[in-house]
Amino acid sequence: MVPGSEDGLATSAVPTTPDPTNRTRASSEPPPTASHREDQQVGRYRLRALLGAGAMGEVWMALDPQLERDVAIKLVHPKLARRPDVLARMVREARAMAKVSHRGVIAIHDAGEADGQLFLAMELVRGRTLGALLRGRRPDELRDWRRWLALAIDAGRGLAAAHAAGVMHRDFKPDNVMVDENGRVCVGDFGLATLGAAPEPPTTAHAGDAALSHGLTIAGALLGTPLYMSLEQLRGEPIDPRADQFSFCVTAYEAIYGESPFAIERDDQANIVVLEESRVAPVRSPPADSRVPAEVRAIVIRGLAPSRQDRWPDLDRLLDALASTLAPAKPQPRNRLVGAAVGLALLAAAGGLWSLTRKHDAMPAKLLGPVQTSATIELSPGGKLAVGTDRITIRDLEKGGDPTTAPLVAPRWSWTRIAQFESESVLRVATPWPGITRWDFGRHLPPVLEPGSTAISGWLASMDGGDLIERLGPPDTLALVRGDRTLRAWALDAGWNHILAVSPSRQRFAYAIGDRFTQQIAVDDAAGHTWLSPAIADLAAVAWLDDRTLLYSSADTPALEAIDVDGGTPARTIYQLDGGFIGRIAVSAKSIVYMRVDPTLRVREIGRNPPSVRELEPSDSSSELGWTADGAIVSWNRATRALERIMPDTRHVALPVKLDAEPANATLAGDLVLVAERGEGGRVLEAISLSTGEVAWTKRAGLTIAARCARDLVPPCYVAQRSTDTYEIVPLDPRSGKTTGPPVYRGNVADFAISADGHRILVAEERGALLELDDGGARLAKYDPPLVVRSVAYDPLGGMLLAGTHGGYAVGHYDGTTFTAFSVAAGDLLSIVRASPTSDHLLAQGRSLTAALWQIPRP
Repeated sequence: MVPGSEDGLATSAVPTTPDPTNRTRASSEPPPTASHREDQQVGRYRLRALLGAGAMGEVWMALDPQLERDVAIKLVHPKLARRPDVLARMVREARAMAKVSHRGVIAIHDAGEADGQLFLAMELVRGRTLGALLRGRRPDELRDWRRWLALAIDAGRGLAAAHAAGVMHRDFKPDNVMVDENGRVCVGDFGLATLGAAPEPPTTAHAGDAALSHGLTIAGALLGTPLYMSLEQLRGEPIDPRADQFSFCVTAYEAIYGESPFAIERDDQANIVVLEESRVAPVRSPPADSRVPAEVRAIVIRGLAPSRQDRWPDLDRLLDALASTLAPAKPQPRNRLVGAAVGLALLAAAGGLWSLTRKHDAMPAKLLGPVQTSATIELSPGGKLAVGTDRITIRDLEKGGDPTTAPLVAPRWSWTRIAQFESESVLRVATPWPGITRWDFGRHLPPVLEPGSTAISGWLASMDGGDLIERLGPPDTLALVRGDRTLRAWALDAGWNHILAVSPSRQRFAYAIGDRFTQQIAVDDAAGHTWLSPAIADLAAVAWLDDRTLLYSSADTPALEAIDVDGGTPARTIYQLDGGFIGRIAVSAKSIVYMRVDPTLRVREIGRNPPSVRELEPSDSSSELGWTADGAIVSWNRATRALERIMPDTRHVALPVKLDAEPANATLAGDLVLVAERGEGGRVLEAISLSTGEVAWTKRAGLTIAARCARDLVPPCYVAQRSTDTYEIVPLDPRSGKTTGPPVYRGNVADFAISADGHRILVAEERGALLELDDGGARLAKYDPPLVVRSVAYDPLGGMLLAGTHGGYAVGHYDGTTFTAFSVAAGDLLSIVRASPTSDHLLAQGRSLTAALWQIPRP
């Protein structure tokens, strides 16, 4: 079989010998037909055996009598040989392959024209394509993931050699990789390659070109194989070697998991919209029986990042990281600093060695006491802990003494936002007004405003050589200032969320960018060097362990993660809680202090006439998902993980539906419940039958915020999903899970709702605006409600129902002008409001949070 012929293009530069054990060709597929014959002479070469044929020509095994060796000859169909684009492609392939000398790349011997016949002579590799091996393996062979990963790495080395020679492949896939009889792996088919280091756009072809099949074109525009293309290549944008890196990672994923990283139906494999959507969505979950370590998965997934800036800097670093997972573990010496296999440091702590390559859930933790969830914490290198609320409390953790408490003077100092140790006994503090307060608590001096600091508004941290401040725009910026001089400035987008940490040397800083649902950690220094983390769902806290290692946590997982920002290794869990999440992190020379936050879901049924509030017991209703058409509440029981109907007479009727994770949002579409569940990689949207419990479809984690239907009961339905750099609201077919039209809204969505007739969409924006659109996307109205809206619904009695921050966490009615609160809870974070279709009652779901500080030894 000729690699590439399954796509209708038998011009592959990966020649192969006939193999009677090759079972990859469908039984109905006819054998290749030839326009040439055995023993025919082409130049000095004598054709011996046909290896494959396709629309553009044939590949033959041939004898080179001059050197007395077999070679592979690619012959272009005579009807195409006169076409300039075909000739250019042949020349490009010859030049590309000739520039690379590496055992992982098929060698080119000759190229030319003989009797009007274009030919390319190359090394004959006796074996099978990697694609044929992957398709022909038995399910049990996947258990040996190391074998398949090693083959992928070997292929990657050939691709990396091409990059080093200034050649981009642009069509890397398993069918363009050969594995010979001795196990040598080599890359071929450089027919789409580009030469030179500058980014180049993909080659184009005309839609009417019969020589190209849909497997190699999308709408007649892109040349390559769509399933392996990066987002930028699919869009026809300029590409660089990181596009090949993406294609390699798709191949590596298939090699170790036996399936594509993207769940795309066969009919959609040439659909640009579906392909692009899959690239910005998180990678599918691994098969349940997979033995591939999480470390390997993280390395490959980084190479599949939608943005090339988030991928590995180059293919060599990616391959080195993968190769390190195949190396046998080395015994670790005692009581000395050593290098871990993935480049993370091992440090002596608490009388023993702790490695960042393993979890520390057994690490001894010491409770320091309860704290407000809004408190800030800071640790000095020597172990002084500062806790900031409306006052600063200092505790010396190394001495174990009693806390020293001192208010920051004036009553109008309502809250401490930022605190940073200047030394072991001096603290610098930001408060609500301009300026920096300096507090020398070691000498028992009162806090004072630093001279000249009143010109600084929005102080964030002290760096080596200046102060980091936030300047309100437009545009909003981070700036490094010294006195009245600005040394450097960084533009902030709308997603700046005020998580910031300065490295111990104060040479670099990390901060969070993104929106309410998904963030990234950015690392900058005064020279402008930037690093971006992969996307993180619900980033909660960031701190530096040392100048190259960041610690971070997510509100969706009870874990502390470490990531090396210089070494390029994936994040690792180094500490695990038994529940809740880590909301703040601070680091000293010997310990880590973290804030453990434990959320408790609360559901209230609110009556309007007469006014009433009924708390639903957590044992009865852990999470509400809305109302059925007959007025029953659909609820998720955390204890049983099952959905229930709570009837008007308070009876509970079990439904055959179970959810593995906590639901964050839901809507009904007839018999289907469309529920967004909280997950490690972001929300997972599922459609499940209420009558049978069968899952109709699932969208991968992080792709969507929520789905909403008319009255939250029936179609039409819409979904809020991630676009490249924002979110969009798109019509949704609830039965298939497919989008059915263009977006009606693009922007930062907090929540949205669909009117009873399905023709109006109410959108709560992340920045506080409330918009009403028609089903074509035209704006009908813009409102300015007196609260920060987190959840919206159309009120069956007229107007809107809103939930959000308003002198506490409030839920109430809004008529476009006046907001009337039905319930206010000081300790809740409201997330969902839903109205009964049969009464004037509504449901409001909130999360109350409690927090405490804990101390663990530093790893």
